[in-house]
Amino acid sequence: LAAGRFGHATARRAIDEATREFRVVKTIDLSMAASPDDPAASGGHGAAEARLKDEVVRWEGLRHERIIGVLGHVFEGHFLHLSLEFASGGSVVTLLEEFGPLEGPLLVRSARGAAEGLAFLHECGLAHGNLRASSLLTDCALGVKLSDFGFVGGCGRACLSLGALPWTAPEAIQRRVADDAGWLAA
Repeated sequence: LAAGRFGHATARRAIDEATREFRVVKTIDLSMAASPDDPAASGGHGAAEARLKDEVVRWEGLRHERIIGVLGHVFEGHFLHLSLEFASGGSVVTLLEEFGPLEGPLLVRSARGAAEGLAFLHECGLAHGNLRASSLLTDCALGVKLSDFGFVGGCGRACLSLGALPWTAPEAIQRRVADDAGWLAA
């Protein structure tokens, strides 16, 4: 598994010396995290860092078999380093590129895993702010786990999502109250 670079973050596989298990270390450059095109980033880099800290705290508290676990984090200068659970199958994007469309029981297993993870978030009053194939990671049995939340803010019907802007509902960008149909469309 090669290291990857995704916008303002890099990810690389590592071995936890204490447990001798694979982990992923994701490093986010906080100086690049605030986009001038993002209306939610009007507070600049300090606001982006505060949002990321909030996301990390929320993510660390989530414990479910369909959520990639945060095993630790460190802020170092303008970098955030996350130690994450390793998903041996990679992302759904990688899976589709390598093997083509999933069918039958594999499709059902993958969809069920994503649905179980989303149901857990919703039971916690949270919404995944960055749901896309690259944030759906797979284990060796093709079970799907959710990752890269963008922001899993405490949500009622008025929820601010700081995920990928192209996938964000218009009412979330404009900080208006959303109805259920809007969230489904997003």
